[in-house]
Amino acid sequence: MELYKKWLKPTKHPIKSDGLVWMISEDSSMRETMSEVFCNAVRSHYDELDRIGEDVADLGFENASKIFKERLPTSKKSRSGELGEILATEFVEEQLGFSVLRY
Repeated sequence: MELYKKWLKPTKHPIKSDGLVWMISEDSSMRETMSEVFCNAVRSHYDELDRIGEDVADLGFENASKIFKERLPTSKKSRSGELGEILATEFVEEQLGFSVLRY
């Protein structure tokens, strides 16, 4: 998705006992440019983008919000935790080259 190539900047920081902490900062000048990429990344963690598009087309715009509400987290706590998991998953895939199982 290129979140970390263009928008989010990770840096390594060594810690005691041979550990490593990654700190991530935002290039705020890229926020607007990357908003669509970020939204697609979030959606892709909940369902396949093609499937979401098919659902919206099948249901029509007036029903689209219903399907999104059913698939996306609703409570403030779950939305907050999910966002961190999405950013972490994208980091592992983009920066470390590992695949992360999503279910």
